[in-house]
Amino acid sequence: MTVTDGRVLTEYGAHVKYLTVDGFNRSYGLYIPESVDFNGPPVPIIMVLHGFPPLDMSGVTGMNDAAGLEGFIAVYPKANAGAEWAMACDRCSPNAARGVDDVKDLRVVVEDLIQSVPADPDRIYLTGFSNGGIMTYRGACELADDIAAFAPIGAGMWTWHINNCKPRDAVPIMMINGTDDPQFPWEGTEVPAPLVGGAVQLPILEHVAAWGEINGCDAQPDIVEVEDMYDDGTTLERWNFTRCAAETVFYKIEGGGHTWPSMESEDFYPDVGATSLELAATDTVVAFLLRQRR
Repeated sequence: MTVTDGRVLTEYGAHVKYLTVDGFNRSYGLYIPESVDFNGPPVPIIMVLHGFPPLDMSGVTGMNDAAGLEGFIAVYPKANAGAEWAMACDRCSPNAARGVDDVKDLRVVVEDLIQSVPADPDRIYLTGFSNGGIMTYRGACELADDIAAFAPIGAGMWTWHINNCKPRDAVPIMMINGTDDPQFPWEGTEVPAPLVGGAVQLPILEHVAAWGEINGCDAQPDIVEVEDMYDDGTTLERWNFTRCAAETVFYKIEGGGHTWPSMESEDFYPDVGATSLELAATDTVVAFLLRQRR
C-alpha cells in the first residue's frame, strides 16, 4: 500500500512531505526557489540522497542555492527510520532485512512530486553521496524508466549490483571518486557487513568500466588532466567516454577522500581524507544532470 499526504504545494521555500510505503512511514524534504514559476512550464527536479549516518544534504551540497540559480526544485528523500538505504539485496542492510523497498519508495516520491509541484516528468534526476551514492547506482540500474540521469559521488558498486544491473536502455551517468577514499577503497574490498554474506565492492575502475560497457561506449575513454588550481594535495582527471548511447563521465580525484568535493570538510564525518577544491561538485553535477532528458 502507498499513501501520500495529497498536498499540492504553491509556496516557495522548504517543505516536508509524508508518505506511507508498504506500511513504512517515509518522508522527503524539498526546496522550491523563487525562480520557479508555479504557473509556468514544468521544471526539473534534482533528488539528493544522504549517506549514513544521515547528513543535511542541503547544507553539505549547497543544492538549494543552485536550485535558485538554475530554476529547479531540490528534493531530499529520507531513508527509513533515519538509517541507511536498502541499496542492494534483500539482506544487505538492516532496513532491507526489515522489508524496506527503497526502489519503490523513490518511485513513489517521483509520483508524488509530479502530483504536488510543477515537475517535468522527463527531467527528474538522482544524485547521492556515500551510502546514498550506492543507492544512486541501484537507481541507475532499476529506475531509468522514471529518472532521466544519475550522479553517484563517493560510492562504489558491489558484485551484486553488477550481476543485477540490466537497464532496458542506456543510462546517462556521471561518477566521482577519490583515490584515497577510506570508505570505498580504490582497489575494492570485501563489504564489512554481516548480512551481506561475502559481497565484494568492486575496484572503482571496474565499476566505471562496467558503465561504459552498459552504455555501449568505446573501451578507452578520453582522459583529460584538468589544470591544477589549488594547493590542496589533490589533482583531477575527467574521463569522457566516447561513442556512447548515453553520456558517461567519470571524475578521478587523485588524493581525494570521502567528501563532497569543494564543500567544507567539517560537514562530513571524521577521518575521511582530503576534500578536493579542484572540482566544484555541485555545479558539475547540476550541469550534467540538467542537460539530460528522459
